[in-house]
Amino acid sequence: MSSYLELGLAEVVPRCELQNDAYYLPVHGVFKDNSTTTKVRPVFDASAKSSSGVSLNDQLLAGPNLYPFISDI
Repeated sequence: MSSYLELGLAEVVPRCELQNDAYYLPVHGVFKDNSTTTKVRPVFDASAKSSSGVSLNDQLLAGPNLYPFISDI
């Protein structure tokens, strides 16, 4: 996560700002003990519901399915 912070892709939200009208994308780490290069990878949870019961995924428009149907292949 430190590289995300250093690159300006993420920021720590002060507790006093958590009551503001904004949506913050939650992130947590997934640990992989047997990995030789990356032990922890960040996972962003756009399906997490806010205090109003709405998630970021709920607000995004779904586009067309770009994958061909397996039966057509």
